[in-house]
Amino acid sequence: MPALPSFLAAAPRALLLFSLLPLGAAAQPPVPVLRLSPVAGQPAQMQLTLAPVVPGWSYSAECSTDLETWTPLSGATLSDSAGVRTITDAAASGARRFYRVAGPSLEGFRNPNPTRVFFIDATTGNDLATGTSPAAAWRSLDKARQKGLKAGDVVRLARGSVWTQQSFYFGGGLVGTAAAPIVIEAYGVGEPPTIDDPRAPWIDSDTGEPAHFDAVFLDGSSAYVRVLDLRIQNAHPQRSGVNTGWSSHDIVIAGVEIANVGRGMVIRGSRQKVIGCLIRDLVAPTAAAEGINFFGTDQEFAWNRFINCHSVRANGDDGNAFEFFEPGKVARDIRIHHNVIDRCFGFMELDSTVDGLTIAFNLYVNSPNEALEFHLDDSERQGTVDSYKNTRIENNTFVPLTNAHLNGWGIIGLLSSQGAGDPPIVPANHSISVRNNVFVTAYRVTTDNLLGASFAHDHNLIRLVGTGQRGDWPLGAGEVVADPKFADAARGDFRLATGSPAIDAGAVANYSYDLLGTLVPTSGAPDFGAYETE
Repeated sequence: MPALPSFLAAAPRALLLFSLLPLGAAAQPPVPVLRLSPVAGQPAQMQLTLAPVVPGWSYSAECSTDLETWTPLSGATLSDSAGVRTITDAAASGARRFYRVAGPSLEGFRNPNPTRVFFIDATTGNDLATGTSPAAAWRSLDKARQKGLKAGDVVRLARGSVWTQQSFYFGGGLVGTAAAPIVIEAYGVGEPPTIDDPRAPWIDSDTGEPAHFDAVFLDGSSAYVRVLDLRIQNAHPQRSGVNTGWSSHDIVIAGVEIANVGRGMVIRGSRQKVIGCLIRDLVAPTAAAEGINFFGTDQEFAWNRFINCHSVRANGDDGNAFEFFEPGKVARDIRIHHNVIDRCFGFMELDSTVDGLTIAFNLYVNSPNEALEFHLDDSERQGTVDSYKNTRIENNTFVPLTNAHLNGWGIIGLLSSQGAGDPPIVPANHSISVRNNVFVTAYRVTTDNLLGASFAHDHNLIRLVGTGQRGDWPLGAGEVVADPKFADAARGDFRLATGSPAIDAGAVANYSYDLLGTLVPTSGAPDFGAYETE
């Protein structure tokens, strides 16, 4: 038997092995911690606890007697509670066992029992082939549309392939079912399958070339579609990487990397998820530079990373990780959590009515002071005033630039021109709560509170740098002005060091795991910010 790694923990007849899977470029939930203990009064049983277990992601427990051959842990009972999975191995007697967990992974989003499987390979494929095996793969992406995909179909794209001036255009809709989703995913080894300079499957009459278009277009009738493992790059500045229609629903975009496009994604519809994606380098001067422009009902954006979404223009910079901008329309149940926003022009600009918006356990760094900007007047669309109801901003860490962009409305801005003839702001139409956050600012946390008690805040830590001020922010219950004592801010480590006043100082948290997957709380009360101290 090979020598045991030093990090194995011994137990009677059993050893615990951490399966450390690389995160790769795209964000994703952390590798969970696996703990092992005997079951009291049951000498033949072992109990494993796995945390955090994040909904929508796949984890698989395996066992071995020799560290060489691993098999799924069968015959075990399983229960989940508050982000913790408990697995009881009732057959742990006999030879010493080793345990490991694989995950988190996108396996939970795949279709394990496809109706049909088609393969596309940009290097060795042939559009005259059947497309039903790697050896008979198609070459062009549009073959999937021409085939007429049905519920349960899976399209597999060869890793290492690059499709130039092509796209997945499904203008007629792509409709799976809950039991039989349509999945687009990678196969093989190598770099992610890549769509470069995406174009439509028709010719632009003005240029005589394929028209610039979104790389993945799912129109309003699309449902139960999952797009995984893809890389999209170098789109026209007015086009997006992924675009879902207004009536679409139950679409998952996961493990996708998007770079150098106008907008990373335009997400409309209901019950949509964007999970574990990387959106970066949206910088073209004519680009909107929005990581995800969204609107709809029951949408979740989690474990994503946004880097350098910032368009520099002569008439003013632009760009945000998120854009929520449909004045006069109503969205419901939006969840933005466990994301990293780095070197973007802002976290999110909001000008839409929403009932139910959660912004939790996100990290915002190396970006301007104006992070979350709520429009309260009709300056963007005359006669239309939006409201923000049941909006929760909790357990985020905001560390904006302290040497630039020291102006505007503050980290959480409540915007209104309040000019003559503007509709009045009605605080009763809003309810925003701000709790358990860490704010670092050389300018303001909030310049003007135009909502009174409808903008409530408690249990936050504020660090003022240089000439920074709280602004219109009287300290509420459990709020302090202090140094959060980051572990190593200069190197981007915004965890809390021993002795931080943010430790165990928070109110009840909305999620049971932090940005690194540590259970919340670990002891006592939750910490302030996106990181819980173990």
